[in-house]
Amino acid sequence: MVCNLLILIQFLCVLLLFLFFFAFFFLFRPTEFLPVEYTSIRGVEAKMYKEQEGLSKKSHLQIEEAYINQCSELKTYGAVFFPARVREQ
Repeated sequence: MVCNLLILIQFLCVLLLFLFFFAFFFLFRPTEFLPVEYTSIRGVEAKMYKEQEGLSKKSHLQIEEAYINQCSELKTYGAVFFPARVREQ
């Protein structure tokens, strides 16, 4: 009886491990969320995971500050866009 229970527990652990890896590698592909231009870059997933690993060591405020600093370096930072109407003559 105990042997059957251990076999059942082992089977369930293997099944859960298989389902986890199936979901990780086949269902949740990071390239699905990337623009088309980035999907052809070799090793883009590894770069994403490496960047995420570096961010997980920082606090929320440090990440916010880095984001704001990166946004302020953009060419269009601070620009205000207004809708324009073109008059046809």
